[in-house]
Amino acid sequence: GYVRLNTTSKLRSNASTSSRMISTLYSGQAIKFDAYKISGGYVWLRQKSDGGYAYIASGEARNGKRVSTWGTVF
Repeated sequence: GYVRLNTTSKLRSNASTSSRMISTLYSGQAIKFDAYKISGGYVWLRQKSDGGYAYIASGEARNGKRVSTWGTVF
């Protein structure tokens, strides 16, 4: 799928806010993702990146369910 961000977000090496930052993505940018994961209170989207994968938080999660979103999936 694809998501258009509605806020500035960090692309990270793993699905964790303490993971290495790869780049900054800005509001209005669209990214392609191939999977999602709920971890550490966030919903993370996974995308291919330089022979591996990178992750971006796309909203908050509680009790295994999304409670907010920081973009529009299309």
